[in-house]
Amino acid sequence: LDAFATTAGDSIGLRAGDTLTIPEAGLDLGAGNLLLSGGTDIVDAGASPRSLELAANSLTFISGSAGGDTTLNTNVASLTADIGGTASLIVTENDEIVLTDVDTADGTITVAANGLLTATDVATGNNNAIDLTGVGLVAGAVNAGSGTVDLDAGTGAITDAAGDVAGGVLTADATTGITLTTDVTSADLSVSGTGVIDVTEDNAIVLTDVDTADGTITVAANGLLTATDVATGNDSAIDLTGVGIQVGIVNAGAGAVTLDAGSGAITDSDNDDLTTDVVAASLTVDDADSIGTSTSALNLDVNTLAITNTDGDVFITNVDALDLGTSTIGGALDIAVSAGDITNDGGALTVAGDASFTANDGGSIAVDNAANDFAGAVRFAASAGQLNNVTVVDTTALELQ
Repeated sequence: LDAFATTAGDSIGLRAGDTLTIPEAGLDLGAGNLLLSGGTDIVDAGASPRSLELAANSLTFISGSAGGDTTLNTNVASLTADIGGTASLIVTENDEIVLTDVDTADGTITVAANGLLTATDVATGNNNAIDLTGVGLVAGAVNAGSGTVDLDAGTGAITDAAGDVAGGVLTADATTGITLTTDVTSADLSVSGTGVIDVTEDNAIVLTDVDTADGTITVAANGLLTATDVATGNDSAIDLTGVGIQVGIVNAGAGAVTLDAGSGAITDSDNDDLTTDVVAASLTVDDADSIGTSTSALNLDVNTLAITNTDGDVFITNVDALDLGTSTIGGALDIAVSAGDITNDGGALTVAGDASFTANDGGSIAVDNAANDFAGAVRFAASAGQLNNVTVVDTTALELQ
């Protein structure tokens, strides 16, 4: 086709069993709808036949793409595309766009919009990458198999729609917030302005690098959650839930951290006592099978600690003074501070196993809440020198060692 005339609002469908060739200048239907289908390929008649200029209300583009990757320079409200062979699809949109149903058989998908990008259904075959950029981004069903997914909302937010973002490594950047439902192996997420990160993961996930400048972080996984590097700015809270939690560094500044490991354990992912695992004003553990181990305690830099429930043992170290809030420990409790005192002004301690409290030279230990209940032996120690003062209260018979 060299050229043809349309009137405002016309809709056109062009189909070819082999290669469909459109005018070099492209096609502009204004408010009309455009369907292009080429069984073998779709090209234009110019010197760059694989870069097509297309404008319409809705665009449907179906191509075998036998000649290679296809680039669409569009001004459309919505896009439905099906790319065959091993070709990739590159779309540059002049304004907002809805990706209604965009697929490749065995190629990457890259879409950049100059306005809001809504990814209703985007999928690549053979684990190829997906890269979506907009001024604000709505993520529905985005499926790269085990390939990478990159989402960039520019000055806007990434918000959730029906369906999961599925892939291997997910990278997402936004200015005013990220809310997603995911099925990914790992995530690198960043919010540079004021906004939260809120992620619901179908399975296990590694939080490789997740941060906000000024907003809370909430991640709930239906499997093991590994928090390699999670941090909030402006003392915003962090809330992590998984079936087991491995902690690298979780840093809320002077904010609050809540960990819920369900039926799993909370452990130090570095498996050493050399680095601080949690930085916060307060740490609350809602549920866990156990916390830390006898050879690798969970290392804290917090002011207060409350443990709602654990079935097993708890091993904690803290860099400074620590106040213990209402806690129920199903096994043994081992608390050590490198400086300052240990108190339990925040609530009663219920410990099914032995309890051990260690402070540094000149420190005091006062576990004297009137409702404390120690079922096992209670031990006090100084890591160096001697303790200044020890006070203990137990509602039942007290065994000191």
